Order: sequence, then C-alpha cells, then structure tokens
Amino acid sequence: MRTIGMLGGQSWETTAFYYRVINSAVRRQLGGQTTANFILHSLNLADIDSQQVAAMLTKNALDLELSGAGFVMLGTDSLHYIAGQIERELRIPFLHLADPTAIALLQAGIQRVALLSSSLGLNAIERTSYQQRLNEYGIQLDLPSEEQKETLYQLQQQQWRYGKPTPESATRLLTIANTMAAQGAQAIIIGCTALDQQLNADNSPLPIFNTNLLHAEAGAALAIS
Repeated sequence: MRTIGMLGGQSWETTAFYYRVINSAVRRQLGGQTTANFILHSLNLADIDSQQVAAMLTKNALDLELSGAGFVMLGTDSLHYIAGQIERELRIPFLHLADPTAIALLQAGIQRVALLSSSLGLNAIERTSYQQRLNEYGIQLDLPSEEQKETLYQLQQQQWRYGKPTPESATRLLTIANTMAAQGAQAIIIGCTALDQQLNADNSPLPIFNTNLLHAEAGAALAIS
C-alpha cells in the first residue's frame, strides 16, 4: 500500500473527516483491522501570516515526500489555489481535489454544475486552476452571487459555532440551491464540510457531489492501487 502524505485542512474538523473516510474505505476494501499508511502534516494557520501559507504548505509537502509519502493530498477546498505551486515542486504525484470530482460528474452525465462552498473556498476557486481544471473536462462551473456568498459564509460560521445545522440555515441553503437549479445547473458540488449536513440527497433539488468525500475516497483508492 502506498503511504498517503496529507496536508491538513483549514480546520481540524475537515482533516478528521479525511482521516475517517480514507481509513473506512481502506478497511472496506482490504478487510480486517487494516488502516491506511498515513503521514499527516497539519498547520496551525492562525499563527501563520496569509502571505506565508503557500510557502509553508509547499515546504510541508516536500517534507512529506522526504518522509516516504507515495503521493500528497491537500485536504481543503479553500487552500487549493496553492495546488499548482505544490505540484510543480513535488516529484511524487499530487492528487488534486478537482480531478475525482470531475470524473464523478462525467460518469453521471453532468456537464454543468453549481458550487456551494465557504467564502474562502469560493475565492480560492476564482483565483486558481480549480475552475479551469473542471473546464478541461468539459464541465461548466457556476459560482454563487456575491449575496449568496455572504449567506454561505454565515451558514458556515453557524455550523462551526453550534456544531449542527439549524432549520433556518438548511432553508437558506436550499433557497440558494433552488435558485442555481433554476439557472441551469444540473448538479451541486458541496465544497465545504460545514455545509454537507444542511444540504444532502434528502432535501436537494439536484444531485449532490461532495468534493471532500470524493477526494478522500480517491486518496484511499490510490493508496491501495
């Protein structure tokens, strides 16, 4: 089994989500008490100047490579604007978040998709190759309006503060999803673990694709291959 080199997400909750999903997938495939070979490098981003994040994550990715990782993953949407820099520096594969999402969308026959994420995640996607990467697969990515971005930010903060969604927050998120469906989206990407409890297959007007879940599952598959 290949060793996974994981760069911790923007929050410990997201990093824990990746660890749980990857190990659950590995155990389902291999059985017994099997767990993934895992090297985790998690930064306390609160102590790092925003101008230093790219350099620090790139350094940490290289450290993971030197420590024996077979490939590297970055467990967050909002920091994937750094992905290109990390990929260029590594000699081992970098599993980009957009690739397993694009593959899943194409397998479902989806060519136009709306993205619901945190404000940081949306800003990162607007200034990075994430959107271009989906376009290369022939997928059109629709982003929320500025007003909708503000609502998504508020919902994310509520989730982190209270630990669970409120009925009002789920209704507000569903309103955004319905609006984007009416504008032509065929599916919805959930790009933030703080939102996936508020919009899911039970209440969404469109099929849901969770980028973090797909990314983690792809990491498990690559480790096993």
